[in-house]
Formats: sequence, structure tokens, C-alpha cells
Amino acid sequence: MTDLGKSIFVVGIDIGSEYSGYAISSVFDIKCDPPKFDVAFCHTAKLITSKCQTAILLNGNEEMVAFGYQAESRFTELLEFGEHHDYYYFKNFRNDLHQREAGNPMIKDVSGKPLEALKVISQTIGYFKYHAIIGIKERLSPQHTLVDEDLYFVLTVPTTWDDKEKDFMRKATIMAGIKENKLRIAFEPEAASLYILRTDSSQSHVGKRIKKGEKYMVIDVGGLHNKTS
Repeated sequence: MTDLGKSIFVVGIDIGSEYSGYAISSVFDIKCDPPKFDVAFCHTAKLITSKCQTAILLNGNEEMVAFGYQAESRFTELLEFGEHHDYYYFKNFRNDLHQREAGNPMIKDVSGKPLEALKVISQTIGYFKYHAIIGIKERLSPQHTLVDEDLYFVLTVPTTWDDKEKDFMRKATIMAGIKENKLRIAFEPEAASLYILRTDSSQSHVGKRIKKGEKYMVIDVGGLHNKTS
């Protein structure tokens, strides 16, 4: 925990191949057993879920209009009225970042229109940063002013991503207004492993605490590409 410096809150962001979300914890709650954190919930007309669709809608000025289920709903309306031509709609685009040809800075939206990948992912990260800050401010007393030094961000990425792809995410995060010294990029299964190793089963759903010499398996069954590690 020493690398958190003067940070008071940690924001974990997971941009998934199909669904994305974020969670918030204080540096004090992280030290609890099990660690305590608040998960942000997405509300739609039919369900409440801890993850929203990995979908983003941008206007002709390349500015974000909506994200997640709201982006899908808004784009559907634009399609119905034939007003979608001046918009960019990206859905399940994380894997497009991985599958880009080497050196290609662009990805294509659902209609084939290209846009700089950094702009798409940085605005996605910025969306979660914005809502995380709102959530944190709701927990604070009116006398406390939240500043950048209070926040530390953890962004998870797949283990299949190489250093160039991690560097791309780092650049996008900085574009979203997060300082490099306030960021850690972690592999998804490593984050899950650390949680398991630090958690006492008697107080959580994880199971018994892993003992020295025991083996365990982390299975990622989310998204378009299922993995084990």
C-alpha cells in the first residue's frame, strides 16, 4: 500500500470486451478482511447491474454523448430517425484495440467509420473517472474538498496484452486527466489472485483462505474471449 502515497481513495476500472464497470474503496477499507469496496450500479428500464455495456456514442465533434446502455438506446433512436450519420457508435471495442494492425492508430465504429483509438478509450476512461468522483464526493462531508492527490486509479487489462498495448492504455488514461504517478495497470487475473490471497473465507464468498503450498485456479469466463490462468 506504500505506493499509494497520500491517496485516500482507490478507483478500480475494468473495461471489458463486452461489459465494463468500476469500483471505489478508501485506503482504510482496502485493509479490511475481506476488503470493502463500493460497486457502481447501472440502471435500465428492466434491470440493475454492476456492469454496463462496453459501448460509447460520440458526436461529429468526436465528443462523448453517452456510454453503456444509454449509448445503445440513444443510437437506436438516431437510427430510427435516420440521424445517425454524423455520429460514431462503438460497441465491444476493447478487442478491436488488441486486434489492430501494428502501428494503426484507428479503429472503426459499427458502421465502419474510423476514429483515433486513443480518443475512444480515453473518453471511456474519462467517463468512469467522472462518475467515480461523483460517487466519492457523495461519501464526503461538505467540508472536505476532493483533489487529484486524493485519488489513485487501477486499470485492469487482459493477460494477453503486451507492453505496447499497456503503454497505449497508459497514454489514454493520461489523456483522460489521470496522472501517471496516480495509476497502476494490472492484469485482470493478478488482481483477482491478490483479492483471494488477502481474503478470509469466513467473512466472504471466496472460500477458505489459501494456505502456503496450496494451489488454486483463477477462471475468467467474461467477454468474448474466455481464459484461464
